[in-house]
Amino acid sequence: MTNDIESRLYSPKEMAVIQDLPVELLSGIFAHLYAMNRKLDPWEVCLVRFKDDEFDKELNTLETKLWSDEDLRNPALFPCATARVSRLWLDVMARNALYWTRVAFDLSATEPPLLDAFLWSKDLPFDVLVFDSRPSCAGNPERSEAPALELARVSEIAGKLTPHLERCQSLVFDVSFASSLPLLPTLLQHSGKNMKELKLEYRTRTPTSIGYDMWLPSATVSPSTQFEMLKHLSLDVETFIRMARRHPRFWEDLSPNGYFTLELSKYDFKDSNEIVISQTYCTGEFFRRISEVTPIYTLVLSDLSVQKASKRTPRIVAGRTLDLDISSFYARNLSQRFLKAFFRECSMHVESATFEGCVFPKNTSDVSHCYLTLKSLPRNARMERMLNVFGGLELYVEACPCFDDSIIDYLADTDGEGFACPSSMIHTISLADCDSFTFASMMRLVEVRRAYHILAMQRQEFGIGASLLEDLSVHGQSPHLTVDQLQWFKSHIPHVNLPRPVP
Repeated sequence: MTNDIESRLYSPKEMAVIQDLPVELLSGIFAHLYAMNRKLDPWEVCLVRFKDDEFDKELNTLETKLWSDEDLRNPALFPCATARVSRLWLDVMARNALYWTRVAFDLSATEPPLLDAFLWSKDLPFDVLVFDSRPSCAGNPERSEAPALELARVSEIAGKLTPHLERCQSLVFDVSFASSLPLLPTLLQHSGKNMKELKLEYRTRTPTSIGYDMWLPSATVSPSTQFEMLKHLSLDVETFIRMARRHPRFWEDLSPNGYFTLELSKYDFKDSNEIVISQTYCTGEFFRRISEVTPIYTLVLSDLSVQKASKRTPRIVAGRTLDLDISSFYARNLSQRFLKAFFRECSMHVESATFEGCVFPKNTSDVSHCYLTLKSLPRNARMERMLNVFGGLELYVEACPCFDDSIIDYLADTDGEGFACPSSMIHTISLADCDSFTFASMMRLVEVRRAYHILAMQRQEFGIGASLLEDLSVHGQSPHLTVDQLQWFKSHIPHVNLPRPVP
């Protein structure tokens, strides 16, 4: 009898579900989730009275700072993931504008996009990410329906977004096909002066036969807003040059306050020199257009290459050197021919420079006066060409199989009299996931540089010999280190951070 009563009491059919909770209590739960996802005190939110007519008013008085989770690609992202649990939850959450100051649209998701999120945010500023979470869906774009489907989805989102663009602070498109990207002049025309980040990025360029011409800029459309808050602008090279040609005043009027990052990517230049035919993009014009954008704090160039020049192509050989006034430079997957054109036609002396996945040409020149980072360089990177000209203080090397004992020996090489030591001013070396060298060769480098430093001091040739190595760090994958070697480094270098020694 007792078991029968208990079975009826705890029957799954009669158990309460979360949808049975009063709306007022659900509102309180969502407020707590909101507080957990923002950099504010959850207990402060709990003190708010959860009456329908007072909740929004009192919650708006709280100090709201940055979101604690800045990765909008997170599938568990608040508020989108929470609002999709049920129609009731969505209706309750849609009533509070504070929840909808960020929204992400995954183009590969099967659920319908929350297109009314822009309305729910009311008059608050918001951030938007439109992306495809699949690693790749390109296939053969000429025979696939994927470009047209993605274009339709992005167009639907862009149509709902455009009337609210004036409130948008961060707008990022990370799509599979270039044909899906919205029209840049139109975006800039409708965006507000508080826009901080604008990125138009794609993975695959689609042929014009399947829709790319639909997005060609109109000569009658011209951006009118002066973007004083813009911190990050990311475009492909073709869009950048097209904008510079058709709307030169936009780049002249670009006057961001503070640090501004310009990121340009994805183009195979026809030639490294000026081409007589104006429709052809070349590095000469590209570098000149960059020099016209001021001020740039960080310049990022990625996935750029130069085709081998044709002898029949009429060229205007660039006989100038452009001074790029920037503070930080990041080069990612730039071909050797492109870097050759860059070092020939451009001059800059930045505080920090990073080269990732590059092979250095013969005319490599120094670009950094302080920090140099070499990352994921291939074995044929010719790293010594950069180290030969680097006059900065700190060297960081990450995941470079080409960093081996021959490179360390090169850093210890001189002209035989204690002069012309490569990268002679380096006093800090930091290595991460580099296991092609030996600690024995690093010990020789420390000893040789110390000897050259002492020799320079005795000759009173200050700044000519070699700086003492003051900081050595090795992280991640690394060669074996013995206990004796660790003790030796500690006695010869003031600051060391080395892996645990092997007995």
